[in-house]
Amino acid sequence: MLKYIPLFFICLSCNQQETQEQLEARCTPVLERILSIQDIRDAAQKDFGITIRYYKAGKVSDGVWKDEQTRWHEHEHMLAASANNLYESARISGCL
Repeated sequence: MLKYIPLFFICLSCNQQETQEQLEARCTPVLERILSIQDIRDAAQKDFGITIRYYKAGKVSDGVWKDEQTRWHEHEHMLAASANNLYESARISGCL
């Protein structure tokens, strides 16, 4: 009898179809957070690009360059990790 319990739960999950509206309500928040993070990453990349151009033109000292480079890499790493975690969560939950 106990060996049939997993089949029972599988059958229950088969009967509970998610509507398009439910899927959108469940998935939209995480997908919006991913887009928001990607927008922040894009803006930060553009800002850092300006710093790179100024450094190459000699308008930024080595010390400032190293500080900005370190700050950007740390910020980018944090944002990328957050986006990756959200992508993985969305994939596991069936949103992607």
